Amino acid sequence: MGNTYIVLLALVDDNYNFTCIDIGAHGSMSDGGIFNKSALKKAIEENLLDIPENGVILGDEAFPLTSYLMKPYARRNILTKKEKIYNYRHCRARRIVENAFGILASRFRLFRRPIPLAPTTVVKITKAACSLHNFIRKSGLNQDLKSVDIEDLENGCIIPGDWRNEPESTGLVEIATTNQRNYLSEARKKRDNLAEYFINEGAVSCQDRMIQ
Repeated sequence: MGNTYIVLLALVDDNYNFTCIDIGAHGSMSDGGIFNKSALKKAIEENLLDIPENGVILGDEAFPLTSYLMKPYARRNILTKKEKIYNYRHCRARRIVENAFGILASRFRLFRRPIPLAPTTVVKITKAACSLHNFIRKSGLNQDLKSVDIEDLENGCIIPGDWRNEPESTGLVEIATTNQRNYLSEARKKRDNLAEYFINEGAVSCQDRMIQ
């Protein structure tokens, strides 16, 4: 009998807290349309979440490019310097999401392997774990300072967080990249505007070194 995959979509804030989770959808890891069918997407588009005006959500290549959800420029293409810098800045911010999931799986180690329980039970466990994760972080009981990735700006590299040094997880796995390409012109323009901002008034001193 094959495994049942339960999808966890989450929004993460700048302190590694899960601000919104959508869990329970069943599907294979190759299903790039999971987000399009999710309650999270519906809530975003109906303005049910407290997202700042002109704010955007960052996702990886598995997500569609929309006016409210930015993804990197496709790495299969030859990228301009501006596009490389955008991808670096995008990755720099989205790394918080990776670390949040890494901290969750490191703290609640049942997520590091398949969970031999009924899907309904796994959903309840995951909701409880995300809530406890947030409680621990917000209470200051354990800030996991050694668990997250750190940018070594002087040497232009990333120092991996402690959770990345653990044996490879077979429990939490990423959704595979989708081949969706029908990008809205509005979304492409918004990403291009952000890329332009990052090489002008929004530039940071380390970015040229970090894309080498």
